[in-house]
Amino acid sequence: MARAEADFPRLAKLYNVKLGPRKHVAAGYRDIRHNPSIEAMSRAKVLPNNIPVLTKKLVLSTDDHSEICPDLEGMVRLKDGTLLLVNDNDFGVEGVKTEFWKVTVNL
Repeated sequence: MARAEADFPRLAKLYNVKLGPRKHVAAGYRDIRHNPSIEAMSRAKVLPNNIPVLTKKLVLSTDDHSEICPDLEGMVRLKDGTLLLVNDNDFGVEGVKTEFWKVTVNL
């Protein structure tokens, strides 16, 4: 799930990625003390070091579903394959109510 609050406060995107044995990252790169972190490395440095690059597929964007609050906090995949999304109500400080949305996506 990606939220772009600074530039686009009304935008949330949900991506599907495939994980598996070939997407394993070597232990040294998972160490918080490793410098630079994978996030800070350029693509030119990532590929020669055999660090897997995940392919992501956009499955939901709040740009296309104005009824869904973009300030999403959580999600769960239900038995029937649909997703249940919940917003971040920020503890109700600003009067925001907790809301749920059940959506069908193509995973």
